[in-house]
Amino acid sequence: MIYDAELRALRASAGAARELGLSEQQIRGQRVTDLMPPHICTTVEEGMRRVFESGESELFHVHGKPRRGAPGRYWAVTVSPLRNAAGEVRHVQLIALDVTELHRARERLALLNDVSTQVGSTLDVTRTAQEMADVAVGRLADFIRSTCWTRCCVASSPDLHPRAPSACAASRSSPF
Repeated sequence: MIYDAELRALRASAGAARELGLSEQQIRGQRVTDLMPPHICTTVEEGMRRVFESGESELFHVHGKPRRGAPGRYWAVTVSPLRNAAGEVRHVQLIALDVTELHRARERLALLNDVSTQVGSTLDVTRTAQEMADVAVGRLADFIRSTCWTRCCVASSPDLHPRAPSACAASRSSPF
């Protein structure tokens, strides 16, 4: 999208119009504050102002819903100056790249990293179950219950019923 010095949209790409659920005609003349939720607008407009003042491109990340009813997304936003023949900044170009899947992949990798360092620190099955619950609740699940079957926990006791749960159990609930 191209914005003027008053931060009003002059042009919008087909992709931007589609993401906002508007036509280019509806976008033209609008400020970011007219198009998107306040928490996104503040970050974007402040970045646009800094680019007008400094003449340097800027990259930042925003998160939110582009319009009512749309799912939350993550964007990498680049704002670049557009100069006239005299070298003065006349407009700014805003490019927003949807990085939602990249963000989710990073979260999954961070979870795997935490699991690899925090789960299985001992051979105690009860403790390992609790460690799994501690790592996963709040990031992967709202509630976890882990029940270990007796045959798995006590291999040296064949007289125990193979389906009977043992005392080896761990659970945790999210505080939310």
